Amino acid sequence: MESSMTISLHLPLELGQQLENLANKIPLGTNGIIVDALKEYLEKRHDNSRFLIKEARRQSILASQHDNEGLWEENSDDSGWR
Repeated sequence: MESSMTISLHLPLELGQQLENLANKIPLGTNGIIVDALKEYLEKRHDNSRFLIKEARRQSILASQHDNEGLWEENSDDSGWR
């Protein structure tokens, strides 16, 4: 048997009603819908984090391959600085 934990959450009324309406139409019930939705959300966030890490690494490698001397000074707008 898989262990679990109990949590309490407050939903906006409209969202809670939508959840109840869907739960009445499919066999998962409200708990199953919430668990599935949370799993999907966390998976997407994890995938996005991996993408951002790879992109940061790619850009760092590209930047290190170029002569960036003076690049910031040439391309920045510091006209509002004192």
